[in-house]
Amino acid sequence: MNGANDALLKEACNSSRRVKVLLETLQKKPKNARIMAELSSLLKGESEEEYNKENKEKQQCLLQEAEKWANKSIETAPHKPYGYTVLSTVSPNYETRRNALQQLLQAYTHQQPLEKQHEIPYAVALVRVLVEAREEEALRNTNKHISKANKSHPIRRDLSTNEQTMYDDTIVQALDTAYATLLRNKNDFNINNIKNHQRNAVMYLCKSEYRLGVFFRRMHRHHDDDAATKCNKDHDATHRPKSRRHFTRVLEIYHVVCATTANNENDKTKGSSHPNSGDVADVVIAKLAQKSQFWLATFQTDLIQDENHEGYNTSTSNDTSLLSSSSLTSIPQIDCCPEDYILSLYSSFAPKFDDLLVNKLQYQTPTLLRKLVNSTVSTTTASSMVWSNLCIDLGCGTGLSGLAFKSCTKYMVGTDLSPDMIDVARERRSDCYNDFDVVSVEDAFPMVMKKIQNQQHSPCSSSSYYGDTVSKIVDLVIACDVFVYLGNLQPIFESVHKYLTPDTGRFAFSTERLDTAKGEKDEEGRGYVLLPTARFAHKKSYIEKLARKIGFQVEAMKLCPIRKNGGKDINGILVVLSVPST
Repeated sequence: MNGANDALLKEACNSSRRVKVLLETLQKKPKNARIMAELSSLLKGESEEEYNKENKEKQQCLLQEAEKWANKSIETAPHKPYGYTVLSTVSPNYETRRNALQQLLQAYTHQQPLEKQHEIPYAVALVRVLVEAREEEALRNTNKHISKANKSHPIRRDLSTNEQTMYDDTIVQALDTAYATLLRNKNDFNINNIKNHQRNAVMYLCKSEYRLGVFFRRMHRHHDDDAATKCNKDHDATHRPKSRRHFTRVLEIYHVVCATTANNENDKTKGSSHPNSGDVADVVIAKLAQKSQFWLATFQTDLIQDENHEGYNTSTSNDTSLLSSSSLTSIPQIDCCPEDYILSLYSSFAPKFDDLLVNKLQYQTPTLLRKLVNSTVSTTTASSMVWSNLCIDLGCGTGLSGLAFKSCTKYMVGTDLSPDMIDVARERRSDCYNDFDVVSVEDAFPMVMKKIQNQQHSPCSSSSYYGDTVSKIVDLVIACDVFVYLGNLQPIFESVHKYLTPDTGRFAFSTERLDTAKGEKDEEGRGYVLLPTARFAHKKSYIEKLARKIGFQVEAMKLCPIRKNGGKDINGILVVLSVPST
């Protein structure tokens, strides 16, 4: 160990009591491969914390130490799985990680039949071999300009014969075996007394099921029925059931954890049905369950047509109860998309966003919405005057909406959940926006108003902007292609109503249009639906009814195509609301 790494290890001992304990244990038991592997894993965790602190030099040193202890564990016990397991996660080199996974599987093969404590790690390793090979191929494909929508892209391509065989004959069986063991032992699964490595094993099983759900969902080829080819339908009939199967299994694991927690903690919590929120593993399982509910909800709109399609098969294993219709229809109504899904979606193509929307999808919503807003104000004002002192652009993205509205407002604040999108907007649209805030749509108004009170945002020199409270000071609120990620619009409608200036203020937004089903009146049924594309569509009647309920007046509403998808128009609704003075 060189001097720098030696000092680093001492620092890690000071910050982590567990690291110190493990090092002391190794002094007494220098040939303990399991302890070496646990130390490696802890150092990997320490490196991730340094990454979050943007201390790259320290992060790299900790990773080197982690990899060193993983290799020591392998050298000490080459026929045990401990060292291979951690090396397959700590090494920055994909080939090293892949080889470690292969050796890990060989180590487990020598132990057949597997010991119970190795069933979950074995299943997790199998899933990683399948999924990570595709992920690495996708990373190497970055510079080849193959769109992620292209069916030949690594994340969308069909399974090869070898991959299919591995999945059918090995992965499904390993996952089912691990889950069956969990069910058999659930009465002993005391969430407070179970050892940390056992608790974490359940978390990793849950992660693997979720990972496969996403893996197969990416292979879906979304289409409209009248334009779908038989090839696409056959393709989706193969992959949708797999995806549903794994997302549903995540919920089953979550319910096992909830049930056992409630039983074991009944005396203390009076029957609480939620995992211990203070434990990292429990929190991760709960979040995975929430995201799985979201993805399962995207299947509900096309479940019936899939079941009636020839060749539809609801299960890849004998456990058909996992995919019963009742389990799907019991999924609660989803009101918004998960934030981490939105972040990952837009972070991946922020630099290409403008080209994708404007040139490929023929996105014109900001321009169309500006014209609609102009139609609701006087002709003179609309064409030649700045009539808005303060504009808030919800979900501003790269600033295309700011470009359309900059000529009518003095001070514009762009808000977006994605820091990457904000960075692009700041670079390309600095002449449109006066300031930016990285914040969700739901939290945008509290943050912006607080900054106005603290004079961090300065939309107007008038002292009325900086009183103890701020309300009715926003002249324009725009949200272009944002509410497709929100189902329930009531909270944001209430926030806008609180701050929009009466009479002259405008709330302008777009959303995808939910067409009324055959034989259904527009005001009947659900007002919004989560589509298979993971976007929400709203009924015109829902928006009108909600506007009246909150106290808005509809100034203008237009039904029109808002973009292209797969060469076809996506129908949307453009809306302009105002708040009548009382």
